[in-house]
Amino acid sequence: MSNWIHPTLLTFELIAISVAIAGTLGTIGAWASHVLGRGTPFQKKLNQLILATHVMIVFSPLILHAVAWESTAGKFGITMLTQTGVRVSAGGSYSFFAGLIATSWIHGITGASLVCTVTYIGTSRLPGAMIERGRLEMGDHRLWWRLRLPLAKNWWIGSLLATAMLAATEMTIADLYGCRTLADHFYLLYAANPDLKSILITCIVPLIILVGGSLWWVTSRQRPLGVISRIDGEQGPERKTFHQISESPSDAGIIKSLALTVSLSLVILTVFVPLVSILLKLGQTVQLIDGNVASGWSISVLFDRLLEAPLIFQGEYTWTLILASFTGTLALLIAWPMAAFGRTAPALRRCFDFSTLTLAVIPGPVIAILIIEMFQVSVPGFATLYQRSVVPTSMSLLARALPLAYWVLRVGYSTVPDQLLEAAALEHGTLRRLIRMDRKLIGGFLIQAWLASSLFASGDVPASLPILPPGMTTVGSRLFGLLHSGARFQEAALAFWYLLAIALLGWSLIRLVDKIDHGTGRAK
Repeated sequence: MSNWIHPTLLTFELIAISVAIAGTLGTIGAWASHVLGRGTPFQKKLNQLILATHVMIVFSPLILHAVAWESTAGKFGITMLTQTGVRVSAGGSYSFFAGLIATSWIHGITGASLVCTVTYIGTSRLPGAMIERGRLEMGDHRLWWRLRLPLAKNWWIGSLLATAMLAATEMTIADLYGCRTLADHFYLLYAANPDLKSILITCIVPLIILVGGSLWWVTSRQRPLGVISRIDGEQGPERKTFHQISESPSDAGIIKSLALTVSLSLVILTVFVPLVSILLKLGQTVQLIDGNVASGWSISVLFDRLLEAPLIFQGEYTWTLILASFTGTLALLIAWPMAAFGRTAPALRRCFDFSTLTLAVIPGPVIAILIIEMFQVSVPGFATLYQRSVVPTSMSLLARALPLAYWVLRVGYSTVPDQLLEAAALEHGTLRRLIRMDRKLIGGFLIQAWLASSLFASGDVPASLPILPPGMTTVGSRLFGLLHSGARFQEAALAFWYLLAIALLGWSLIRLVDKIDHGTGRAK
């Protein structure tokens, strides 16, 4: 038991630092996006682009973030000027970007985009009448901090819990930087010979977060902060009019300038710096001149390496596409009936909600080991499926893809009026209703669920790495190996095209969500 104490404490440290980074940067970014979203037409368009960028960051696998930040500040990053690897500290570390610092930063900066996006959505979807009355009390800009954020606290805290859950269950980044969390400890020492005790201990922290979050969700149904009671009718002794508390044009201009600076700074930190680092890495050269190591950069080298990557890593791209598409399809086929039945049966919906959340918080290596053990059972066909198909790997990836698809469809069904569902149930059977009626009512959400689950499955390294069959290598597993081996530009070339594909699919997903918000839920 003693050998689990240090990984447990380190896991809590990682959670605390990651949540602190994500909460600070994400909350300020959400406020800045709110201000820009109510500015000039140019500021509104810029804000939409910034939010779309944050959404793409959220959907980008963590292994891509590792490549980007390793190219920025890692042992072969642009901060290591000569790229020789000789600048090793007395403690054996190549640079400060290692261990808990690097792991917390990557989780925190990814969580910041999640907190920013989710908090912005939550603070934007509040009752208009209450917001107008609040504006009379405190003005437009202070309103966000004193009313909008407290009213949307469920969204904000939910995004922080999701960040904590990611830090508690993800082992790819932790393993890369030698941060021996519970998930990484299990992967290193117990993946080959797991037992019930090791599985339970590995899952205990994420389950604590899940149970605590569920209890908080149930008990937090009270109205936030005393200011709301004043807005609802209690007359304060110093109640002011709208004109008295409105910000002056100069103050409003300063606030908008500050919001613009904050939004652009966050985008530069989360996107521009890592992306430029990848491009610099691709074109970077190292030469030995007169016994001295000299580094340079060439745009021709950059293009040569980019053009070579699709040919060199053709197999990785192909297997990633196959696994992602197959897993996304399986997730959709299972999640659709679950969301449909849960929509009309509240007790069943609560069961589906908790079961999908429980499945999502189980660390990826544990899921993979359980799938491996299942296919070792003497059942006809299991050996063939395990050795010659992608079914076991896809089943492991379903642990995260299925909950994601289910919750997207759950949101989709919540937009459908009860009368339509009741009329459809009277006219058609279950299967016919799903195909003929529900498909039209939530068609956009079905595409959205498939895209989201496929994107996430494409880069879920912890769940796929222990169970990939011989001869099958995905982009994520290859990046994992290249980063561990100390490769200098190969991982940047491999990641670039993968990142471009995710950006294109993510942009399609964002456009689809925008059409749903302005339409009826059907893809146009």
